[in-house]
Amino acid sequence: MLQIEFELRKMCREHRVDGRTTQSDRLELAATIARDLDACGYHRFSRQKSCSRKLKDKHVRGLVQHWTGKGLSPGTINNRLAFLRLVCDWTGRGGVMSKRNADYHEGKRIREATVSKAAYVGTEVLNRVRNRYAQASLRLQVAFGLRRKEALMIQPDWADRGNRIVLQDTWTKGGRPREIPITTQAQRQALDHAKAVAGKGSMIPPSLSYKGYRDGLWQNACRSIGLTGTHGFRHAYAQDRYEALAGFPCPVRGGPKRDEMTAEQLQLDEWARGRVSAELGHGRRRVVEAYCGKG
Repeated sequence: MLQIEFELRKMCREHRVDGRTTQSDRLELAATIARDLDACGYHRFSRQKSCSRKLKDKHVRGLVQHWTGKGLSPGTINNRLAFLRLVCDWTGRGGVMSKRNADYHEGKRIREATVSKAAYVGTEVLNRVRNRYAQASLRLQVAFGLRRKEALMIQPDWADRGNRIVLQDTWTKGGRPREIPITTQAQRQALDHAKAVAGKGSMIPPSLSYKGYRDGLWQNACRSIGLTGTHGFRHAYAQDRYEALAGFPCPVRGGPKRDEMTAEQLQLDEWARGRVSAELGHGRRRVVEAYCGKG
Protein backbone atom coordinates (compact mmCIF):
# COMPACT_ATOMS: atom_id res chain seq x y z
CA MET A 1 0.00 0.00 0.00
CA LEU A 2 1.30 3.45 -0.93
CA GLN A 3 1.95 5.88 1.91
CA ILE A 4 -0.59 8.35 0.54
CA GLU A 5 -3.31 5.68 0.58
CA PHE A 6 -2.40 4.66 4.14
CA GLU A 7 -2.67 8.27 5.33
CA LEU A 8 -5.89 9.03 3.46
CA ARG A 9 -7.58 5.89 4.74
CA LYS A 10 -6.46 6.70 8.27
CA MET A 11 -8.00 10.17 8.02
CA CYS A 12 -11.25 8.71 6.71
CA ARG A 13 -11.46 6.44 9.74
CA GLU A 14 -10.70 9.35 12.08
CA HIS A 15 -13.56 11.41 10.63
CA ARG A 16 -16.53 9.06 10.86
CA VAL A 17 -19.25 11.67 10.57
CA ASP A 18 -21.42 10.18 7.82
CA GLY A 19 -23.25 6.95 7.08
CA ARG A 20 -21.51 3.64 6.54
CA THR A 21 -21.99 3.80 2.78
CA THR A 22 -20.33 7.22 2.60
CA GLN A 23 -17.50 5.95 4.78
CA SER A 24 -16.98 2.97 2.48
CA ASP A 25 -17.04 5.23 -0.58
CA ARG A 26 -14.41 7.49 0.97
CA LEU A 27 -12.09 4.56 1.65
CA GLU A 28 -12.43 3.48 -1.97
CA LEU A 29 -11.71 7.05 -3.13
CA ALA A 30 -8.57 7.08 -0.97
CA ALA A 31 -7.29 4.02 -2.81
CA THR A 32 -8.24 5.42 -6.22
CA ILE A 33 -6.60 8.79 -5.66
CA ALA A 34 -3.42 7.17 -4.31
CA ARG A 35 -3.19 4.91 -7.34
CA ASP A 36 -3.86 7.75 -9.78
CA LEU A 37 -1.35 10.08 -8.13
CA ASP A 38 1.29 7.44 -8.63
CA ALA A 39 0.11 6.82 -12.20
CA CYS A 40 0.35 10.47 -13.25
CA GLY A 41 3.96 10.87 -12.20
CA TYR A 42 4.04 11.73 -8.49
CA HIS A 43 5.92 8.59 -7.46
CA ARG A 44 8.19 10.11 -4.80
CA PHE A 45 5.42 12.28 -3.38
CA SER A 46 2.97 9.39 -2.92
CA ARG A 47 5.59 7.41 -0.97
CA GLN A 48 6.94 9.97 1.49
CA LYS A 49 5.67 10.33 5.06
CA SER A 50 3.06 13.00 5.78
CA CYS A 51 2.47 13.42 2.03
CA SER A 52 -1.26 13.87 2.61
CA ARG A 53 -0.43 17.06 4.51
CA LYS A 54 1.68 18.34 1.63
CA LEU A 55 -0.96 18.04 -1.10
CA LYS A 56 -0.65 20.99 -3.49
CA ASP A 57 -2.72 22.54 -6.23
CA LYS A 58 -0.36 21.08 -8.85
CA HIS A 59 -1.15 17.57 -7.61
CA VAL A 60 -4.88 18.23 -7.97
CA ARG A 61 -4.42 19.58 -11.48
CA GLY A 62 -2.34 16.55 -12.42
CA LEU A 63 -5.10 14.26 -11.16
CA VAL A 64 -7.81 16.14 -13.07
CA GLN A 65 -5.77 15.96 -16.27
CA HIS A 66 -5.31 12.22 -15.69
CA TRP A 67 -9.05 11.68 -15.06
CA THR A 68 -10.06 13.76 -18.06
CA GLY A 69 -7.74 11.73 -20.24
CA LYS A 70 -9.42 8.55 -19.01
CA GLY A 71 -12.78 9.93 -20.10
CA LEU A 72 -14.34 10.26 -16.64
CA SER A 73 -17.57 12.24 -16.52
CA PRO A 74 -17.61 15.79 -15.08
CA GLY A 75 -19.82 14.56 -12.24
CA THR A 76 -17.33 11.87 -11.23
CA ILE A 77 -14.45 14.35 -11.33
CA ASN A 78 -16.43 16.84 -9.23
CA ASN A 79 -17.09 14.16 -6.60
CA ARG A 80 -13.37 13.41 -6.40
CA LEU A 81 -12.54 17.10 -6.11
CA ALA A 82 -15.00 17.34 -3.22
CA PHE A 83 -13.18 14.53 -1.45
CA LEU A 84 -9.80 16.23 -2.00
CA ARG A 85 -11.18 19.47 -0.53
CA LEU A 86 -12.30 17.47 2.48
CA VAL A 87 -8.78 16.08 2.87
CA CYS A 88 -7.36 19.60 2.75
CA ASP A 89 -9.84 20.71 5.41
CA TRP A 90 -8.92 17.75 7.61
CA THR A 91 -5.25 18.74 7.45
CA GLY A 92 -6.02 22.40 8.19
CA ARG A 93 -5.06 23.54 4.70
CA GLY A 94 -8.45 24.42 3.25
CA GLY A 95 -7.00 27.24 1.18
CA VAL A 96 -4.85 24.94 -0.96
CA MET A 97 -7.64 24.20 -3.42
CA SER A 98 -10.00 26.51 -5.27
CA LYS A 99 -13.64 26.18 -4.25
CA ARG A 100 -14.71 26.33 -7.89
CA ASN A 101 -14.64 23.16 -9.98
CA ALA A 102 -14.45 25.34 -13.09
CA ASP A 103 -10.91 26.33 -12.07
CA TYR A 104 -9.84 22.73 -12.68
CA HIS A 105 -11.91 21.58 -15.63
CA GLU A 106 -14.50 22.96 -18.01
CA GLY A 107 -16.92 20.06 -17.80
CA LYS A 108 -20.25 20.66 -16.11
CA ARG A 109 -22.55 18.07 -14.62
CA ILE A 110 -25.75 17.97 -16.62
CA ARG A 111 -28.66 18.33 -14.24
CA GLU A 112 -31.57 18.95 -16.58
CA ALA A 113 -33.18 15.83 -18.03
CA THR A 114 -34.16 16.06 -21.67
CA VAL A 115 -35.46 12.49 -21.95
CA SER A 116 -37.16 10.31 -19.38
CA LYS A 117 -34.95 7.93 -17.42
CA ALA A 118 -37.87 6.34 -15.63
CA ALA A 119 -37.74 2.58 -15.16
CA TYR A 120 -40.74 0.39 -14.52
CA VAL A 121 -40.87 -3.24 -13.47
CA GLY A 122 -44.02 -5.31 -13.23
CA THR A 123 -45.20 -7.44 -10.33
CA GLU A 124 -44.69 -10.59 -12.36
CA VAL A 125 -41.00 -9.70 -12.76
CA LEU A 126 -40.52 -8.88 -9.06
CA ASN A 127 -42.16 -12.19 -8.17
CA ARG A 128 -39.19 -13.91 -9.81
CA VAL A 129 -36.83 -12.54 -7.14
CA ARG A 130 -36.32 -15.53 -4.88
CA ASN A 131 -34.81 -13.70 -1.89
CA ARG A 132 -37.83 -12.37 -0.01
CA TYR A 133 -35.94 -9.48 1.61
CA ALA A 134 -34.65 -8.29 -1.76
CA GLN A 135 -38.08 -8.63 -3.37
CA ALA A 136 -39.72 -6.60 -0.59
CA SER A 137 -37.02 -3.89 -0.80
CA LEU A 138 -37.45 -3.59 -4.57
CA ARG A 139 -41.20 -3.20 -4.11
CA LEU A 140 -40.57 -0.35 -1.68
CA GLN A 141 -38.20 1.34 -4.12
CA VAL A 142 -40.78 1.17 -6.89
CA ALA A 143 -43.64 2.35 -4.66
CA PHE A 144 -41.89 5.18 -2.77
CA GLY A 145 -38.91 6.17 -4.94
CA LEU A 146 -36.44 5.20 -2.20
CA ARG A 147 -32.70 5.13 -2.65
CA ARG A 148 -31.07 1.72 -2.42
CA LYS A 149 -29.67 2.34 1.07
CA GLU A 150 -33.04 3.55 2.31
CA ALA A 151 -34.83 0.52 0.89
CA LEU A 152 -32.40 -1.82 2.67
CA MET A 153 -32.09 -0.07 6.02
CA ILE A 154 -35.73 0.92 6.48
CA GLN A 155 -37.63 -0.72 9.33
CA PRO A 156 -41.08 -0.83 7.71
CA ASP A 157 -43.02 -1.51 10.90
CA TRP A 158 -41.49 1.57 12.58
CA ALA A 159 -41.74 3.70 9.43
CA ASP A 160 -45.47 3.06 8.89
CA ARG A 161 -47.52 5.97 10.28
CA GLY A 162 -50.79 5.12 8.58
CA ASN A 163 -51.00 7.82 5.91
CA ARG A 164 -47.24 8.22 5.43
CA ILE A 165 -43.87 6.61 6.03
CA VAL A 166 -41.16 8.26 8.10
CA LEU A 167 -37.49 7.73 7.26
CA GLN A 168 -34.89 8.04 10.02
CA ASP A 169 -31.79 10.18 9.50
CA THR A 170 -29.53 7.11 9.77
CA TRP A 171 -31.19 5.57 6.72
CA THR A 172 -31.06 8.58 4.41
CA LYS A 173 -28.44 10.36 2.33
CA GLY A 174 -26.90 13.29 4.17
CA GLY A 175 -28.72 12.34 7.38
CA ARG A 176 -31.89 14.21 6.40
CA PRO A 177 -35.04 12.56 7.87
CA ARG A 178 -38.17 12.87 5.77
CA GLU A 179 -41.74 11.73 5.24
CA ILE A 180 -43.39 10.31 2.15
CA PRO A 181 -47.19 10.23 1.92
CA ILE A 182 -49.03 7.01 1.18
CA THR A 183 -51.42 7.94 -1.63
CA THR A 184 -51.92 4.72 -3.60
CA GLN A 185 -53.04 1.17 -2.92
CA ALA A 186 -49.79 -0.10 -4.46
CA GLN A 187 -47.80 1.78 -1.80
CA ARG A 188 -49.89 0.30 1.01
CA GLN A 189 -49.51 -3.21 -0.41
CA ALA A 190 -45.72 -2.83 -0.80
CA LEU A 191 -45.39 -1.56 2.77
CA ASP A 192 -47.56 -4.30 4.28
CA HIS A 193 -45.58 -6.92 2.34
CA ALA A 194 -42.30 -5.49 3.67
CA LYS A 195 -43.65 -5.51 7.24
CA ALA A 196 -44.61 -9.16 6.89
CA VAL A 197 -41.07 -10.00 5.73
CA ALA A 198 -39.07 -7.85 8.17
CA GLY A 199 -41.22 -8.03 11.29
CA LYS A 200 -39.80 -5.45 13.70
CA GLY A 201 -36.45 -5.34 11.90
CA SER A 202 -34.96 -3.87 8.73
CA MET A 203 -34.93 -5.19 5.17
CA ILE A 204 -31.48 -6.72 5.75
CA PRO A 205 -31.51 -10.41 6.74
CA PRO A 206 -30.59 -10.64 10.47
CA SER A 207 -27.54 -12.78 9.79
CA LEU A 208 -25.91 -10.28 7.40
CA SER A 209 -24.30 -6.85 7.61
CA TYR A 210 -25.49 -3.99 5.40
CA LYS A 211 -22.41 -4.06 3.18
CA GLY A 212 -22.30 -7.85 3.00
CA TYR A 213 -25.95 -8.03 1.97
CA ARG A 214 -25.75 -5.09 -0.45
CA ASP A 215 -22.73 -6.46 -2.29
CA GLY A 216 -23.83 -10.09 -2.19
CA LEU A 217 -27.39 -11.39 -2.06
CA TRP A 218 -28.94 -8.05 -3.01
CA GLN A 219 -26.79 -7.60 -6.10
CA ASN A 220 -27.39 -11.20 -7.15
CA ALA A 221 -31.14 -10.79 -6.68
CA CYS A 222 -31.16 -7.71 -8.93
CA ARG A 223 -29.09 -9.45 -11.59
CA SER A 224 -31.48 -12.41 -11.53
CA ILE A 225 -34.17 -10.23 -13.14
CA GLY A 226 -31.81 -8.23 -15.34
CA LEU A 227 -31.47 -5.13 -13.15
CA THR A 228 -28.12 -3.34 -13.30
CA GLY A 229 -29.37 -0.39 -11.23
CA THR A 230 -32.50 0.83 -9.49
CA HIS A 231 -32.21 4.62 -9.74
CA GLY A 232 -34.71 4.61 -12.61
CA PHE A 233 -37.41 3.78 -10.06
CA ARG A 234 -36.82 7.19 -8.44
CA HIS A 235 -37.23 8.86 -11.82
CA ALA A 236 -40.50 7.00 -12.34
CA TYR A 237 -41.75 7.96 -8.87
CA ALA A 238 -40.84 11.63 -9.40
CA GLN A 239 -42.58 11.81 -12.76
CA ASP A 240 -45.70 9.98 -11.58
CA ARG A 241 -45.90 12.10 -8.45
CA TYR A 242 -45.42 15.34 -10.37
CA GLU A 243 -48.31 14.46 -12.67
CA ALA A 244 -50.53 13.49 -9.74
CA LEU A 245 -49.83 16.79 -8.00
CA ALA A 246 -49.77 19.19 -10.96
CA GLY A 247 -52.52 17.52 -12.97
CA PHE A 248 -50.43 17.37 -16.15
CA PRO A 249 -47.28 15.47 -17.19
CA CYS A 250 -43.80 16.86 -16.63
CA PRO A 251 -41.70 18.13 -19.58
CA VAL A 252 -39.74 14.89 -20.13
CA ARG A 253 -43.08 13.10 -20.56
CA GLY A 254 -44.32 15.56 -23.15
CA GLY A 255 -45.90 18.01 -20.73
CA PRO A 256 -45.87 21.77 -21.28
CA LYS A 257 -42.69 23.77 -20.92
CA ARG A 258 -42.68 26.88 -18.77
CA ASP A 259 -43.15 29.27 -21.69
CA GLU A 260 -46.24 27.26 -22.69
CA MET A 261 -47.87 27.21 -19.24
CA THR A 262 -50.72 29.39 -18.06
CA ALA A 263 -50.32 31.40 -14.88
CA GLU A 264 -52.21 28.70 -12.98
CA GLN A 265 -50.02 25.94 -14.42
CA LEU A 266 -46.88 27.84 -13.44
CA GLN A 267 -48.06 27.92 -9.83
CA LEU A 268 -48.92 24.22 -9.91
CA ASP A 269 -45.53 23.42 -11.48
CA GLU A 270 -43.67 25.29 -8.73
CA TRP A 271 -45.73 23.65 -5.97
CA ALA A 272 -45.41 20.15 -7.44
CA ARG A 273 -41.63 20.47 -7.83
CA GLY A 274 -41.31 21.52 -4.19
CA ARG A 275 -43.30 18.52 -3.00
CA VAL A 276 -41.43 16.07 -5.23
CA SER A 277 -38.08 17.45 -4.08
CA ALA A 278 -39.04 16.99 -0.43
CA GLU A 279 -40.36 13.45 -0.96
CA LEU A 280 -37.18 12.41 -2.80
CA GLY A 281 -35.03 13.81 -0.01
CA HIS A 282 -33.39 16.68 -1.86
CA GLY A 283 -32.75 20.05 -0.31
CA ARG A 284 -33.15 22.02 -3.55
CA ARG A 285 -36.14 22.07 -5.87
CA ARG A 286 -33.85 22.56 -8.85
CA VAL A 287 -32.64 18.97 -8.48
CA VAL A 288 -36.06 17.87 -9.71
CA GLU A 289 -34.96 19.03 -13.16
CA ALA A 290 -32.81 15.89 -13.34
CA TYR A 291 -35.94 13.78 -12.97
CA CYS A 292 -38.71 15.78 -14.63
CA GLY A 293 -36.95 18.23 -16.93
CA LYS A 294 -36.62 21.98 -16.64
CA GLY A 295 -39.66 23.00 -18.53
